[in-house]
Amino acid sequence: MIVHLDTVLKKVATEVKANNLQFPHKDKRILLSISNQIDQGQFLTENQAKLTLKIFKENIPEIKKIESTIESIIETNSWSKIFRLIQKVRKIYLSTEGENTVCIEFTYDKRLKEKLISLSHQVQGQISAIGARVYGVSYTEKNIHTLVGHFLREDFEIDDKILNFYYEIDKLLTSKNNNFDIFKTENENFKKIIESKVGPISSANAIKLNDQKIRYQYQIFEEIAATTLTEKIAVRKNTKIFIDESKVLLEDVLQSLKELDRLPILCILEGHTPKVNKKTLDFLHNALKFHNLTDNVGIYFRFDKTEDNVNFNSSVADYQFNKDLNDQTIVAGIANNKLPKFFLKSPWKPKTVISFTNNFKNNKSAVYCTDVDLVIYYTDKVLLTGDVDVIV
Repeated sequence: MIVHLDTVLKKVATEVKANNLQFPHKDKRILLSISNQIDQGQFLTENQAKLTLKIFKENIPEIKKIESTIESIIETNSWSKIFRLIQKVRKIYLSTEGENTVCIEFTYDKRLKEKLISLSHQVQGQISAIGARVYGVSYTEKNIHTLVGHFLREDFEIDDKILNFYYEIDKLLTSKNNNFDIFKTENENFKKIIESKVGPISSANAIKLNDQKIRYQYQIFEEIAATTLTEKIAVRKNTKIFIDESKVLLEDVLQSLKELDRLPILCILEGHTPKVNKKTLDFLHNALKFHNLTDNVGIYFRFDKTEDNVNFNSSVADYQFNKDLNDQTIVAGIANNKLPKFFLKSPWKPKTVISFTNNFKNNKSAVYCTDVDLVIYYTDKVLLTGDVDVIV
């Protein structure tokens, strides 16, 4: 009578769980996990079977205590069922929640995951995990070209819109003509769009043209002095910048944002400690009051009454920072650890993000802001990771 290896697995798992067999901790964890999977109605995959067999071979003396013929069973290599097949998924497509995110989805593959992670310093914004096997990047020309270029030969199913976009970008990049120089481009439709959004394509408007170059993906070689805070922000190379709160007043930051037409603003507060957030709230109120910008402000989180020993909640009401989010909102504030669901349904979108915490990354709030081309970390410590321009 043939003894199946999964039958042995069940016996081994029972004895291991009772500590009657001495297995290395890692092997014990793997065998128990696979055994539980079978109990839940999912048979092994071929790779799981190979791993189980390997562990058995390495622990024959222990298994012999409960199954004396384990060596011949291993040699027979018989299983009670056909191995479960895993559907191979490899897709690149636009997010169904809007066209601001490009999704790359694939069933687990260590090599593909390492390849994707290696692109983190080449893409604009962050590569964010938005599901068990789905990752997202901002929908920009550079990200399309980088992502598709690296995965085109990996047998991915790529959305036609993205693929056609990739070939257009690649054609332009390999062209000898510099089609992206805003002062030299011959694309009249593109020039009209930029003029309507940014203003005249002229040297007199060089600061704003520099400021919007990341958002609209053009190049500008018109040099500006970059001595003032406004100029330093405008000539940034990355979407994220750092401004030292101990060296620059928040009032001055707001002044520069007004000059660059960078309102409305989304403020990211620490969100955990009432005392810390109350200090930031007062700080923000004073700066907005200085610029007469307190009429349309909404702070969209509160603390439990039992925790709020510094009157954060009542201060929000006192400052009248409790306006609904709508087209008139000038400044919105949220907790770093929680994105209100109504933000996803609202057409409101910030032109600038000011984060009062360096922990603003790898969360839902950060994903929501991936298409914002100016994120200011206004703290006292420079971020140690990521592409961030240190302005002051």
